[in-house]
Amino acid sequence: MEMRQLKVFGSVNVSYPSGWKIKPGGANTSAVFTNGTAFFEVHAPDPKATSAQAIAESAMGKLAPGAKATATGTDKIQGYDAYWIAAQLGGRTVRIVGVDGPTRVALFEHVKGGQFSAYRDIFNRMQAELRF
Repeated sequence: MEMRQLKVFGSVNVSYPSGWKIKPGGANTSAVFTNGTAFFEVHAPDPKATSAQAIAESAMGKLAPGAKATATGTDKIQGYDAYWIAAQLGGRTVRIVGVDGPTRVALFEHVKGGQFSAYRDIFNRMQAELRF
């Protein structure tokens, strides 16, 4: 799959599939990469969050209120701490990831009108290819 790159927040390079579009979020606090069904959102984190886990938990409350966590775990993205939460939100699977890198970000990955599993590999690749 051909990927393109875009820099957001001045220092975070995001790789995304070439057929997807970019939509800026409100007040330049997020960037949304989408094909109209799958959404990979990069958000500025809660400024009070001091760890990857705190970033993810705060983002879940803000971006997916009412979601119920089904699994959590730690990871590394480009050598930086990451914490992910898989959750159910209104019958849909979503994933929230907090990244404690040089520029902290929260990722919100979800699908509307389709299955999360159909996009899991794309979301995983986009996460793995984040550059700070």
